[in-house]
Amino acid sequence: PVPREFEIVFEGTTDQPPERELAAFQKAWKAAKVSDKTQVMITAGPGGGGSAFDQALLANRRLRTVRSLLPATVNARQHYDPEFVPDTVRIVVGAMD
Repeated sequence: PVPREFEIVFEGTTDQPPERELAAFQKAWKAAKVSDKTQVMITAGPGGGGSAFDQALLANRRLRTVRSLLPATVNARQHYDPEFVPDTVRIVVGAMD
């Protein structure tokens, strides 16, 4: 199966996705019919503003938020990538690398 990708773009320094992003993700996740026991990789870019440390802290809070949106049975790995798109979290289904 080809990995499927979902992205959630955050705004400012919040760790909660904007309503439109949350609604779009939930709709896309449901439509994708992702298996409950699937493996996913959640990658976050740096959070907006502040020092590199503050950006990493915000990214990690966003990772936890996005993980909480997925079924508990999903096998999810979380990764912070300072080179990834800022304020963006990507969920890749079926990819653990």
